[in-house]
Amino acid sequence: MAGGNPGGGRRWCGGGCSAWPSPEGILAAAHVRTAEFAALIAAWHAGDVKRARELGNRLVPLATALFAEPNPAVIKGVLHAQGRIPSPAVRLPLLPAVDNTVRAALAAAGGLPAEGQAAAAGRG
Repeated sequence: MAGGNPGGGRRWCGGGCSAWPSPEGILAAAHVRTAEFAALIAAWHAGDVKRARELGNRLVPLATALFAEPNPAVIKGVLHAQGRIPSPAVRLPLLPAVDNTVRAALAAAGGLPAEGQAAAAGRG
């Protein structure tokens, strides 16, 4: 999204030409704000580079927060805190994300979970 025509052979991610580190980063982060990431992709494919950039710029703080620790620890922590998955556990050698990192990502995602969800997630 840093330039070029979406249909002109330039990639919108990777290779130093985008705001995102890789397509995998978008796929993982999209578990948290799916509609916004889908709108970004739709705008890009429609050739609406301005809209895609606006959406991408709004999603950068979320993506930054979600990848503050090794993937998928923070994403799983957020999804668990939201009550969307049963556990924030990750496989070794990874460790679960620390509470402050999960809280920062929740805030970047648009707010903390409801108190009941936070307590159920063990983060209350």
